[in-house]
Amino acid sequence: MELGPGGELPMRERGFSVLEVLIATVIFVIIALGILPLFAASARSNLDGREATEVSNFGRSAVEDLLQASINDARLTVPAGSTVRVSDEYWSQKDQVWKSGTGAAGDPAMWRRRTRVRQYNVSDLATPLNGNADIGQVHLKEIEVEVWHGRNAQALALGGGRRFTVRMLKSK
Repeated sequence: MELGPGGELPMRERGFSVLEVLIATVIFVIIALGILPLFAASARSNLDGREATEVSNFGRSAVEDLLQASINDARLTVPAGSTVRVSDEYWSQKDQVWKSGTGAAGDPAMWRRRTRVRQYNVSDLATPLNGNADIGQVHLKEIEVEVWHGRNAQALALGGGRRFTVRMLKSK
C-alpha cells in the first residue's frame, strides 16, 4: 500500500468517517421507527382475525349440534313456567372441552357460550310459548347461541372482546 504525498492513505482506501456513520444510523432509525408500527398493527390484525374465526366456529358448531337433535331433545326443552331455556357453558383452559357453568378459579373460562331456546306456534311467531304449552302446539324452536371471550366483563365493556351470535329455527 502506497501512502500519498502527505503520508495519508489514498481516497479509495479510506473508511467512513464518524459523521457519515452517525448520519446513516439516524436515517436507519427513522425508517425503522416508521415501519415498526406496521408490524404491530399486522400482529394485532392477525390476532383479531384468529379470535373472530374461533368465536364464529364455536357458535356455529353449537347450533349445528342442536339442529341435529330431535325437537323433543332435553337440550331444546323450555322449562315449565318460562318462555326461554338458557344454558351457559365455558371452554375449559385446563381440559380443552366445553363444560357447563361459567368457569372456576382453578379452571378459568377461555371462551363462554350461552344458548337460548324459545318455542313458537306457527300462528303466533311474535310471542314465545311457555314451557307448559302442549307439545302439539309447538311448531318451531328458535336456537340462539352467543359466544364471547372469557375475559372479565370490564374488559368486554371496554371493547376487549368479540361476540358472535347465531340464530336458527328448527321445525318439526
